[in-house]
Amino acid sequence: MAKWSNPLAEKPLEIYWKKIQSLDEVNDGINAVMAEVVAKWKAHAPVGSGAYRDSIKIIERSKRNGRGIVGSEDPAAHLIEFGSENNPEYAPAEKTAREFGGYATGKGDDLE
Repeated sequence: MAKWSNPLAEKPLEIYWKKIQSLDEVNDGINAVMAEVVAKWKAHAPVGSGAYRDSIKIIERSKRNGRGIVGSEDPAAHLIEFGSENNPEYAPAEKTAREFGGYATGKGDDLE
């Protein structure tokens, strides 16, 4: 398998991913998008007691590496996402990820 290379790193540009990821503008933009993700995810969340919805947050902000984490810290999050024998599958994380052009839990699984 061929090794992937960064064509921008070659002269005369010499632009490296690590430098791009560490830019304040990049990390500020990622944090802004994560705030949008939290709002959309909460909009997809079933209300119930509100505990699950209220637990959705930015867990780790992007600081210098171009990455952050958004999630739910509710112990029942997996049951809400995937359902169970007695509970429907709500899939709020998957629905949110699809709105942003990605997948939260897997590719190709169609949601109703």
